[in-house]
Amino acid sequence: MSNGIASSPAMAPTPVWGGLAPNWGWLLAQGILLVVLGTIGLGMTIWLTLASVFIFGVFLLLGGGVQIFQTSKCRGWGSILGHALIAVL
Repeated sequence: MSNGIASSPAMAPTPVWGGLAPNWGWLLAQGILLVVLGTIGLGMTIWLTLASVFIFGVFLLLGGGVQIFQTSKCRGWGSILGHALIAVL
């Protein structure tokens, strides 16, 4: 059954999993590596918790610094005070 439209190689649909066949070894290695690292991580919950809290604290300090910088662009004492309080918080 034809709909009357000639098909050309340029209009051929690309397979969804087209890049999987040549790279399956890398994907398998990545999966094995993630399972091993996850298993190691389960045994190191205290250290991983401390590391994630440290990283979160660094992100909060960076965010506060950006907020302080944004205070310099504000006009009016109410806006400046609000931005400064949020940055310090």
